[in-house]
Formats: sequence, structure tokens, C-alpha cells
Amino acid sequence: MMNRLKPRILGISILFIIIIILTCGAVFKFKFKLDNKLKETTHTYLSEFTEHNIINLKTRLSGQFDMLESIANFIGNLNNINDEMVIDLMDSDVKRSSLIRMTISTLDGECYSNDGITHNVQDRDYFKKAKNGEKNISEPLKSIVNNKEIIVLSTPVYKSGKIVGVLSGIYDSKKLNELLGLSAFDEKADVFVAKKNGDIIAQKTNKNSKTISCIFQLFDKDNCDEVDCLKTIKENMKNDKSGYFNYNLDNEKFMLNYQPLGVNDWYVFSVVPNKIVSIQSDNISYDVYIFALEILLVILIFIIYIACIINNNTKIIINEKEKFKVLTDNILGGVKTCLKDEYMTMTYVSQGFLELTGYSCEDLNKIFKNRFKDMIYKDDLDKFNCIILNQLAKQDKIEVEYRIVRKDGSIIWILERSKSINDNKGSECIQGVLTDITELKKIQEELDSKRFEIQAINDSIVGGIVITEINDDFDSIYLNEGYLNMIGYTRKQLKDELNNKLIKLIFKDDRTELINSINKQLKLSDTFASEQRVEKRDGTIIWILLKGRKIIYDNGKSVLCCVIVDITSAKLLEQELKKSEERHEIILKQTQNIIIEWDIEKDKMNISPNWYNKFKYDPITENATKNIIKSVDIYHDDMDKFISLIKLTSQGSEYEECEIRLRTRDTIYAWFSIKATTLFDNNGKPYKVVGSLTDIDESKREAEKLKERAEKDPLTDLYNKKASQSLIEEYITLDKKRKGALMIIDIDDFKGINDNLGHLYGDAVLSEVANDLTNLFRATDIVGRIGGDEFIVFIKDISKTRDIINKAEELVKTFERSFLGKGRNYKISLSVGIAKFPQDGMDYMTLFRNADMALYSAKEKGKNCYTLYDKKIDKVQYITNTRSAGDSDNVEMSFKEHITNYIFDILYESSDIEVAVNLILSIVGKHFNVSRMYIFENSDDNRVCKNTFEWCNEGITSEINNLKNICYKDLGNYLLNFNADGLFYCNDIENLGSDVKKVLKPQGIRSILQCKILEGNEFRGFIGFDECSYNRMWTNDEVNTLTFISKTLSMFLLKMRIQSKLEESLTIQKSVMDNMDIWAYVVDRNTYELLFINKKMLESAPNTHVGDLCYKAIWNNQDKPCKKCPMIYLKDGDDTYKSFMRNKKFEVQANITTTTLKWFDGKDACLIFGSEVTSIEAEENT
Repeated sequence: MMNRLKPRILGISILFIIIIILTCGAVFKFKFKLDNKLKETTHTYLSEFTEHNIINLKTRLSGQFDMLESIANFIGNLNNINDEMVIDLMDSDVKRSSLIRMTISTLDGECYSNDGITHNVQDRDYFKKAKNGEKNISEPLKSIVNNKEIIVLSTPVYKSGKIVGVLSGIYDSKKLNELLGLSAFDEKADVFVAKKNGDIIAQKTNKNSKTISCIFQLFDKDNCDEVDCLKTIKENMKNDKSGYFNYNLDNEKFMLNYQPLGVNDWYVFSVVPNKIVSIQSDNISYDVYIFALEILLVILIFIIYIACIINNNTKIIINEKEKFKVLTDNILGGVKTCLKDEYMTMTYVSQGFLELTGYSCEDLNKIFKNRFKDMIYKDDLDKFNCIILNQLAKQDKIEVEYRIVRKDGSIIWILERSKSINDNKGSECIQGVLTDITELKKIQEELDSKRFEIQAINDSIVGGIVITEINDDFDSIYLNEGYLNMIGYTRKQLKDELNNKLIKLIFKDDRTELINSINKQLKLSDTFASEQRVEKRDGTIIWILLKGRKIIYDNGKSVLCCVIVDITSAKLLEQELKKSEERHEIILKQTQNIIIEWDIEKDKMNISPNWYNKFKYDPITENATKNIIKSVDIYHDDMDKFISLIKLTSQGSEYEECEIRLRTRDTIYAWFSIKATTLFDNNGKPYKVVGSLTDIDESKREAEKLKERAEKDPLTDLYNKKASQSLIEEYITLDKKRKGALMIIDIDDFKGINDNLGHLYGDAVLSEVANDLTNLFRATDIVGRIGGDEFIVFIKDISKTRDIINKAEELVKTFERSFLGKGRNYKISLSVGIAKFPQDGMDYMTLFRNADMALYSAKEKGKNCYTLYDKKIDKVQYITNTRSAGDSDNVEMSFKEHITNYIFDILYESSDIEVAVNLILSIVGKHFNVSRMYIFENSDDNRVCKNTFEWCNEGITSEINNLKNICYKDLGNYLLNFNADGLFYCNDIENLGSDVKKVLKPQGIRSILQCKILEGNEFRGFIGFDECSYNRMWTNDEVNTLTFISKTLSMFLLKMRIQSKLEESLTIQKSVMDNMDIWAYVVDRNTYELLFINKKMLESAPNTHVGDLCYKAIWNNQDKPCKKCPMIYLKDGDDTYKSFMRNKKFEVQANITTTTLKWFDGKDACLIFGSEVTSIEAEENT
């Protein structure tokens, strides 16, 4: 008997070994496919990560442009674009933004910055583009002001439809780093922004990565998985293509994705280490290996069981039922037997079926009464019944896919293969095997999605993808939409007119050359490339770049797979470049500039022959930089500039320039400008510098004279107003810890000398005062003249109040003098206003304004005295009455200079907007001496308006309580009274319609001036002046001021109303949630911070506070989010997710409903409701 068993045992052993081999092969094949799948997924996430950074960069830069354009629109309404109000406004906006400087340029390139610096930018590319109407972002360039690397955002300034200037915002290049995000991939990713030549513009790397200056430093010829990857990257960047690569660096593998930013020629590179994929793969593989071992163990048990059966043949019949049970219990899936009745009542289920569904036999009887159809997902039930009936009508076998609901609430896909049989009682039954195919379904859905994505990508590629037969006609097999758009044919036209023979598209003279070229290349390798002309359907000739590969299918058939790019523009540029090079050669021969070429490695210079004509001595050419530094050819004070230029260009700077003095004769030096451009080899290494030397001596010396003249007052030889401001600002911005004092000095009663003794005598007095001021203060202090009889002094490095007072007393006593003329004495004295730095202001405008208020206070005290700034000085009275009442021109100028800043100060500093608005109405109303100033705001439907703010002059009756509900319908066509600029002015209301007069006359109004309040383009109310005393002609100054105030106040009022509505809505929502008898709280989806907690939740968790982390404060008290956090399961497009969770911290079980919402401050958040469930409900959910 043993001899008969040995062959069978041997056969079973061999079978088992084969099963082991096949299982191991399947596992390794799965591991291989899993690795590839995870890499593909990571590539996709990496691409999305890159796109996210691109969107963020564009959004932030767009926001800066929006701000610039709004300022440009405002400036366009002014008479003079470089008015001091413009400079102040730019200075204010720079402090509220990320810009480091803002400039306004006239059309001749003269540039005025907010910090008082003037220079010319007519040669800058960004200025030229903006001047031609194109808003643009410059390449990184060196600041003319401080030589820092900057990026300039420029937009044209229009006035009456014409460009009158250019507004530019200067952005620190380093700020770009802060706009890049590393939140994905556990912050192990690196992000770079680089130009097409590889130079890094911005980068944000994780703490373990090195900082690099050129993106191509990541690659060399041996560290990429693909051949010539660096060349391919450069080629793709040249053609504005995206892509990804794998490469090695420092014994670690990385994945890289790059995409064009869409700004200039910049690219965004994202890098992530491969070990992220490896970790995921290893975890999944470990589970697969365990599962495979379990399968082998089951098979081994099964084989042993079979062996036992063979050895115990006599027990087969007795144990038949038991064997069937063991077989079904160990099968992959479950077995069931159902009656062929209405409910498919189950008569038998295997252990595998119970494990598959998560129910016990008792559960099936208690919950479903053994009705199998009740277990089927309700959306699949009709389909299930239809398939069963159709298949049983034709045969006794059934194969159907459907979903069932497991006990834990999850839904799984089932493949059932069954057969209709009769049981031992003769009843018709359906017996079958159920297999879980959920994962297969997911894979199938993913494959379908990927197939659709690939098709969409192919159709959206800028270029063509073509698959053809390998023959002389290149018969098409597949064409994407991009290629059809390129050649101007539809698929039907291509078939009907050309019979799908793509060779007919090639320009007739190029066909033979193309066929021969492709055949020749395919003999050497499987790839080919060619540039050819193609004739479009409309007859147009275009140039294409054709790159392809020969592909052999599994059935042995060969095809050509090609990528086609339209290079017509590149060809035209190539021709233009050739012409440009010829023109350049001609220019070089004719120019008077000296051309220099420096070989960096050999340190040798080639200099054009006209050097000798200029300098009369031979240039240094060998060991050039070392010998030049040792020579006296460069003026010693300028040697550092030359050394810096040499160092920067040799280290890879693309372009540098400097101005130095060179020896023209033995001891004579002249100014020259050096402009140097660096050339790079194929590895991105600088190898040569080409530059030009230009004689600028005459213009340089003339500019220095002009600068000195521009900064000095011609009468007193003191600094003028602008130069004084610039010097003071330079001092106070360099170091905020330094101390100082700003004095504004006004000569009392100087008008009497001017009027009685003449202007020449007055000029002599001013010169004498200026001379005495210069002697009274130190050489390091800043002394200037800012007006007719006004002077400004900034005392540096003075901190003690006593020292400031002593200097002020000395100043006042020194200038108590009189002048004799026309038989009488004319006395003069000084009034001084003082503001301390930094106590009374951190910036120039604040210091000046406060010192000016102190001067006003000194004048009010009786002149011939000084006053230190005090916050108790009446600002309203100061603005209204600044300068003497008799000097109307000064009054107007003071008001214009200060009203802009004061409106913004009042609105930003006031905690109560309504109080601030009333204060502004009071200031403006008093200044223009109108009868009444007011604001009317519209209802939500714009049908009714009401008077919300009002200021009345002395003796004028308030009307605000009588104008609470004015219907526009009762006023006729009221809006037609406003012109295209949003203004309604009338000097005599008798000229208005009867509907309007009926409202205005009872208020005693005789003249009216109103300006629209707009929200976007929607009319939301108006601001106005009333004059009740006489028929008033409204001046341009009054109209312009009202227009400005309308735009300014409308922004704050609309914001205040919207904020009020939001707060009211939030209060209602919070009240509703607080009165719910269930847990409710709001969580930030990104940070897991609690944003709101209702009363019910606080009763259960009294130590929980807003700002705590939800998973730590409410759930498991751990340092990481819950594994079954419902926010994770909210998919795109889903607003709600329901789940069941156990709260370990409070030892309760709850049904959870999670809903997405936008929190009132714009945050992405989730509203989570929870209700505690009983133990019975918990068992049903388990």
C-alpha cells in the first residue's frame, strides 16, 4: 500500500512546489507593478504640487499688479503724475505691501521714487514695455539705487485714454522664496524657480537640501536614468514644455517635475526623494507577502487534507458532509445556497461567506430573516433581479456582479457564479460562490480614468502625436486633435482628400528627402528626427520638427510613433538672428566704443584697436586681471568696483556694469562705463566675458553739477525741500534705534519786510538767516529751506529733551532782531515746531506733520517761541486753519498736502468707523465752509436710500432724522443727474425737476454737489455738499476733493456694512448651534484647529477651547489626527459624510455627520455634528 501511495505523494509534493513557485512569481510581479504604479501616482502628485506653486506665485504677483493698477488709475486723474501727493500715496502703499519701493516715471524715463530718489530708467526693458501699454514683470536685475537684486512690476498710467507715465513696484527677489510651499510630501520636497538658462531666481528647500545657484547643478552626464536628460530638459524648456525625470544625487534617488511658470521664461522645478515611494511600496509588499504565505498555508493544509483522504478512503462517504463544509470554509470568498423564491431565502452559508459580510448566522436570521436580497445594496437590486431572470430563462448557470452592505456599513463589490440545482428534498435552489472583487473594481475604475486622462492629454498637447504604418506613404493609424489643428484638416477631410496618406502633407520638394532620412536613421537605431515643411489645407507652408520611434507590437507588427511640433516661429527667429548677427558685426566696425573679450580660464583679454586712439598707451592683455589690479590704470577709489565686476561675472552673473575712472594720460583720469555680459559653455560654466567701454566723462561731470544744483536752494545754498526730505529719510530708515529731532522754523512777520522794504531786501534777510542757521548747527545736521520763509532742521543723535529745548531757546534768542527801513523798525523773530524721533513718528511724513502741528501751536501762542509736539494739539483745528488766515494759497496747499494722509490715519487708527467718518465730514465741511455735508446709503435692493451721516455748519438745521426712507421712484430719474464721472452739481436748484425740488427746498438748499458711491459698477449711494446761503459755483478743488473722499469713504463704508452682515449671520449660526441638543463644532480642514464649539460640546468637554487641536482635545488625546477622521473621507464634490466613531477620551460612541463650509474669515472648514448612541445602536453600527 505504501508503494502505491508514494507516486501520489510525490505528485502532490511536485504540485505543491509548482504552486509555491507560481505564487512567488505572482507576488514578485505584483511588487513590480505596484512600484511602477506608485511611481506614476507620485509623478502625478508631484506635477500637481508644481502646478499649485505656479498658481500661488501667479496669484500673489497678480495681487501686486491689481494694487499698482488701482494706484495708476488714481494717479491718472491728477494734473501732475509726480505731484508730492503721488509720492506720499506711493510711500503709504509701499508700507502696506510687500514692495520695497514704488516709482512713477515720466515718458522720458525720469523716475521718482517714494523715498525721494530720482534716476532715469528709459533704457530699462520693463519701462519700454509699460510705455508701450504692456504691463510686465522684469527679469531679476540689479537696483540702480542700492545694487540689490530686484524684480520690477510695471504698468502704464493712462490719462484720458493716453499713456502719461509708468508706475513701477520694486519687489525684493528674495521675497519670491516665501511664496513657494513645501507642505506636500511631508515637507521633504524642494521647489525652485529658474530661468531657461538654469539660473535660480527663487528656491525653498527642506532642511537637509543644499542651496544651489543653477538648477542644472542637480544633473551630470551619469546621474540620470535617461540618456542625455540634461539636454532633454534644456530642449523642453526651450520649447516651453513640461516634463519629469529620475536622477541620482549623493547616492540618493530623486524625482523631478518641471513646468513653465507663464511669467517671462521662468520655470518651476519640484524635487522629491524616491524613498517616499519605497516606504509605501515596502509597507504594501509586506502585507502581500503575509497574505501569500497564508494562501500557501491554506493550500498546504488542503493538500495535507487530500493526502489524509487518500490514506483513509474508507471514511470518504461517512465524512462527505464534513469535507464539503471544510472546503467551503476555506475557499477564497463565500458559498451560499438559496431557495428559488421571492427573497432568495438562504438555507446554507459558509464560514467564508460570514467573514466576507461580517455577519454571524444569528445576525442573518435576526436582521434579514435569512433573506439574501435584503443584503444587496438597494441601488443594485433591480439590476440583480433582471440579470437573474434573464440568465435563468436561457440556462441554469448565473454570473452577476453587484454590491452588498457589510455589517460595518462598508459597501463591497461581489462576483457571484451560481448554478440552479435541486436539493435532497427536490426543492429548486441556487448554489454559488461569492468573490470579493472590490479591489478589482477600483483598479478598473482607475484604469478607465487614466485611459481618459491620457486621451485628454494627447488631445490637449500643443503639437501633434501621430502613429503611422512603416511605408513610403506613412498611412495614418492614429492622430491626436493637436496635429489635426496644426494642419487644418478634420479626420473626414484627411480621409476623403488624402486617403490618410500623411506623405501628401509634406511639401512636395521635401518628400524624398524625408523618406531617405527616416530609413537611414532607422537602420542605425529605433529613433529618428527631422525638420520638414508641411502644406496646410489652406495652402499655408509651416515648418515642423518631427521626432519618432519605431515600435514593435507583441504580434510582430511595426509602426512609427511620432511627436510633431510647429517650429515655424523658431525658424523665422533663426533667420532674424542671422540677420541680427550680420548687423551686429557692421555696428562693431562702426562704433566708437571699445570692445573687450576676456577669456576667464586663461585670464587673457582681447581689446579692439581703438583703445590706443583713446588712451595713447597699450592695454594690459596677459594675466589681465592680476596686472590691471596692480597697475595705476584704474583710479584707486574705483578699484573695488572693477574687482567686484570681475568676481561676479567669473562666478556666473549674466550681466554686470559699473562706472570707473581710467587713466587717459599720465595723471589724468576720465569716467568710463563698463557693460559686461557673461557667456556660458554647455555645462553652464562661464568661460568668456564680452563687454564694451564707453566714455561718459563729460556727461558724468555734468550730472554731478546738476545733482548739486538740484539739491541746493539757489538763494540760501541750503538743501531744498526734496533733498532735505531724502536725507532725513535716509537717516531715520538706516537705524530705528538712533535718536533725533525735527524742527520746522517759520520767520514771524517776514511779510512786512517783503512788502515794505522790497523782495531784494527780503532775500538778503533770508540769506542772513540761512547763514546763521548753518553756523548754529553742526555740519552733520541737516539744514534746508522748504518754502518762502520756512526752514527745516534735523538734529542728529540727540536724545535728551533738555538738550533739544536748550537748542530751541538758543535758536529763538539768536533771531530776535529788527531791520530799519523807510523810517521805521521792522522786527522779526522765529516760531519753531519740534517733533522727536522716534517718539513722535517713525517716518518722515509723520514727523513733518507733527512738527508742523507744533509750529501751528507756537504761532497760536503768540509767535517768537518754540513748541514740542503733543498729542493734545487739536488736529481738526490744525487742518482747517493751517498757516495764517490771510495766506489763502498756503491754506489750500496745506490742506491738499495733508487731507489724504489724515483721512487714512483717521480711518485706520479709529476703532469706531462711524466716529471717524463724522470727524472727516467735519474737517472737510469746515475747510470748504459749506452748509451741510452728508452721506446717503442705499438699501440692499437699491430702491431706497437713507441719510446715515451728516455734518452741519453753525446755524444750519440737521435733516438726518427726516431723510431715513427716501424712495428713488419718488425722485423721478434721479440717477440721470449724475454725469459720466459720477458727479451731480447744480448752483441753482430752481433749474432741477419738480420731483427733486420737492425734497430739496424744505431743507433750505440753494446749491448742491454730490458724488456717487460705487461698489464695482453698482450704484450704492452718494456723498454730497449743500449750500443754503447763496447760489454757489463749485470749484474744481471742491469737486476733486469730494470725488477723492467719496472713493475713499465708500471703500471703508462698504467694508463696514459687509462685515456687519457677516457678523450678524455668524451670530445667528452660532446661536442655532448653541441651542442644538447634539455636539457641534467647527474644525479648520488644514490645521485641525477648533474654530467654534457649541454649548452641548462644552458640557461634555469643559476644558476645550477654540484654537485647540480637535483630535487632541475631543477624541483620542494623541499627537496625530484620528485614523478614521471623517474629514479625510470627504472627496472632491462631496459636501457631507456620515460615519460611526468611538470616542476613547470620553468613552462614548457616536454617529457623526461632517459637512464642508467656508468659515466667516474664508478658511476651509468642516462643521461636525455628533450624537451619542445607545449600546444597541452601537452594536448595529459595529
